[in-house]
Amino acid sequence: MLIGEQAVDGLVLATPAAAHLEDARLAASAGLAVLVEKPPAVDRADAAALAALEPSPLVGFNRRFDPAIQRLREAVPSSSRLDLMLDLHYERNAWGSYVVRDDVLLAHGTHLLDLVRWVTRSEIERVRADSLAPASAVIELELERGRARISCATDRPRREAIEIRDETGTLLARQERIGLVRRVQMRLRGGSSLVRLLVDELEAFAAVARGQAQPLLATAADGLAVMVAIDGVRRSAQLGGSWCAIDAAGSERA
Repeated sequence: MLIGEQAVDGLVLATPAAAHLEDARLAASAGLAVLVEKPPAVDRADAAALAALEPSPLVGFNRRFDPAIQRLREAVPSSSRLDLMLDLHYERNAWGSYVVRDDVLLAHGTHLLDLVRWVTRSEIERVRADSLAPASAVIELELERGRARISCATDRPRREAIEIRDETGTLLARQERIGLVRRVQMRLRGGSSLVRLLVDELEAFAAVARGQAQPLLATAADGLAVMVAIDGVRRSAQLGGSWCAIDAAGSERA
């Protein structure tokens, strides 16, 4: 009804991923700016259809708005090869979803895959599922500029960590947050870390709806790249952990 009456300038889609494409199509047909919360889609095919919409939607990879992660990105040299480690562990009950029970690969692997690309300014070339289950995943990546290892889980105490080394093993940057310490820090600062990121993301989207550029927001093309990698990880798991190469056209192959 809001779209039909042209009562809004932009639309945030925080619905389940399976509904994103159809909802975004309706908004695009009305010429609205759209922010699709992660995961952008359920698979590569829907993500490709999202990226083909005009106007093209944006994607809510909100961890790009974390000042600490922005500093990590700035610390990465432009030429050397890199070795990354990213962990995102938490207990599912610590963040209650009212409707969606996505597996950990969709719920949090999407965030980490986006951060790998964004922090390194490098595309993912191959993926391998070291282990993959609904509540935990360990993924290896080969990048244009190096390699990365991702661990995400929804059945462990909270831990967020990013470590970046150069090809000699020299530590370039590191960030780590552990459950209780992080909760105390954010309480002293007056809010949840996730809420603060979401506020910054929504303010950036509001600026886009007013016609202003906001480079921290991910594009639909970024969302497609992440979902191609997600499908590659699932394919790798089906093949017993084989490497799956991802080509520049946005597809994956064993």
